[in-house]
Amino acid sequence: MNIRLKPYKKYKDSGVEWLGKIPTYWQPTKIKHLFKERSQKGYPQEPLLAATQTKGVVPKEMYENRTVVAVNDLQNLKLVEKGDFVISLRSFQGGIEIAHYRGIISPAYTIMIPKKMVDGQYFKFLFKSKGLIENLNIYVTGIRQGQNIDYSKFRNSIMPLPPVSEQKVIADFLNRKTEQANTFIEKQTRVIELLEEQKKAIINKAVTKGLNPDAPMKDSGVEWLGEIPAHWEVRKLKFIGKIVLGKMLCSNDLGGYHYKHYLKSKNIGWINVIATNIDKMWFSNHELKLYKVEKGDLLLSEGGEVGKTCIWENEIEECYIQNSVHKVTIDKNNYNKFYLYYFYSIGHTGVFKAIVNQVSIAHLTREKLKEIECIVPTKEEQQQIVTHIETQAAKIDQAIDKAEKEITLVKEYLQSLIYHVVTGRVKIIDN
Repeated sequence: MNIRLKPYKKYKDSGVEWLGKIPTYWQPTKIKHLFKERSQKGYPQEPLLAATQTKGVVPKEMYENRTVVAVNDLQNLKLVEKGDFVISLRSFQGGIEIAHYRGIISPAYTIMIPKKMVDGQYFKFLFKSKGLIENLNIYVTGIRQGQNIDYSKFRNSIMPLPPVSEQKVIADFLNRKTEQANTFIEKQTRVIELLEEQKKAIINKAVTKGLNPDAPMKDSGVEWLGEIPAHWEVRKLKFIGKIVLGKMLCSNDLGGYHYKHYLKSKNIGWINVIATNIDKMWFSNHELKLYKVEKGDLLLSEGGEVGKTCIWENEIEECYIQNSVHKVTIDKNNYNKFYLYYFYSIGHTGVFKAIVNQVSIAHLTREKLKEIECIVPTKEEQQQIVTHIETQAAKIDQAIDKAEKEITLVKEYLQSLIYHVVTGRVKIIDN
C-alpha cells in the first residue's frame, strides 16, 4: 500500500473560523443534523460506564475502583449504546468520547446517537482533534469544577462532513497510523523502563558493594543489606547526620513572624527537588534557624512515597520545611551525595516501606528514620562511588531523554496528522 497525502484540488469557505476552508464537495453541517440526543433512563441492570479522555467510554471498573450506587440512583442514569458519543464534564478539555460498550452513565452527560451519514470512527478522530477541542471552549458554561458544555448551543455548531465512503477511508487510515504510533510508544516506554531499572541496579550495587569486585566481604548484620566490603562500617543514621522534621503548617502571623517559602512532600522528588508550586507560611525567629534548608542538605519525604530523597541545591534563595519533610544534614566526615544515592537505593528496594507505620497512612517518623542502618565506607570511597554513579547515570539519562523526546515527537506528529486529515487540509491518495 503506497499512500500519499496532498491537498484537495478545490476548496471553499466553511463559514466557521476554526475550520477554515474545506474541500468543495464536503458539507459544513450542524451537529443537530448529524446526531440525535439520547435521554433513555431506567436500565439499572446495565454496567456502569466512565468517560475517559484516553480510553473513550469504558466500564467504570476498568477505569477506577468499583463504586456502590443505590438502585434508585441507577434508575436515573442515562443509557449509552456502543458507538454513541458522550459529552462529559471534561469534554471541553479533552474532546468528545466514543462509547466502546453498552451501559449507563451520569445523567449530567449528553449522549449523542450518530445518524446514517455519520461514520463513528471518523468522528471519533474529529472530536479529539486539536481544532475541535479549542472550539469546544466557546460552548462552556459554569466556573471551575462546575464547567460543562452547553449542548443547546453546541448542537448548532458546524462540523465538516465528507461523503460516508470518504469518512471510512480517513478513519481506516488514521486507525492504522494510531496503531503504529501506539506500538512505537509502547516499545519506547519499555526501553525507558529497562533503562530506569538499569540505573537502579547500578546505584544499588555501587552503594552496597562498592567498586572493587575483589574486595573481601563480611556479613553486615543487617538482613536487607547482606554482605558488604569487610572494611566498611554500619552505623545508625543518627550517628552520621542531624535530623530535623519540619514545622506544622501555620497560616497566621502570630506576631513578629516571617512569611517564607517552605517545602512539602510534593516538592520532594527522587534525587532532585521539584521546585514548582512552592508555598509560603509563617515562621518565628527561632523556627527560621531550625527549619532553614542549606545547600547540600538531604530532604526525605515523611509521608506519601515515604523516604523519597533529594538534595537541596539552593533552587531558590531561601527556603524552609513543613512537617511532611525531614531535613538530614550529613556530618563532615561523610559525603552527603553518597547518602543521597544510598537512600535512593533502599527506597527502591522497599526498605522504607517495610519500616514505616502503615496502620492507616504510611509515615516515616523521625524516631524510625534516625534508627535506619547506614553503610559507612571511607569518605574517599564515598566520593569515588558517587563519581561512578553519576558518570553511569548521565549516560542512561541521556538515552532516556532521547526516548522521551521521540515519544513526544510521535505524539505531536499523530495529533497534527489527525487534524490535517479530518479537516480536509490533505487528501489520502492510495496509488
